[in-house]
Amino acid sequence: MNGGKPYIGSSAGSVVAPDIEYLQYMDVVAAAPDLADDFSGLSVVDFSIVPHRSNFPFKK
Repeated sequence: MNGGKPYIGSSAGSVVAPDIEYLQYMDVVAAAPDLADDFSGLSVVDFSIVPHRSNFPFKK
């Protein structure tokens, strides 16, 4: 991306925010215990993208 190539992601690949802690409710954190303390994102944008926002657990 820094070299001018486009980044295209879908679903989890679209999450390019600085912090991804808000997504822990969509996944099983216990499945990756070594990563459970680090919610660092790619910091490509300064806002959060919520893939599947119309699905559980985000759907009202």
